[in-house]
Amino acid sequence: ARFDRSGNGEKLVGLDEKGEPARRFGGAAAGLVAATRQGGGPPTWIVTGIGAGGVAAAAGLLDAGSLRDHYAVATEGGEETPLPLGS
Repeated sequence: ARFDRSGNGEKLVGLDEKGEPARRFGGAAAGLVAATRQGGGPPTWIVTGIGAGGVAAAAGLLDAGSLRDHYAVATEGGEETPLPLGS
């Protein structure tokens, strides 16, 4: 995932398995929680979003039910979308 800035404000862009843009999440409630791991250590979860609403929405995904078997999850308007998106 990445953030893009355009004339219409910031957007969270969900990428597909090839790293290509596949879906745009917009608005102040778009958020992302994603894992990174170094070696065999435990994952570090990163929480970010567009504005305070997006960060709060992403933080709300920090539970086993939302994150099980996912590398990253985007949220917008209460909808959870696992990332990467299918190509």
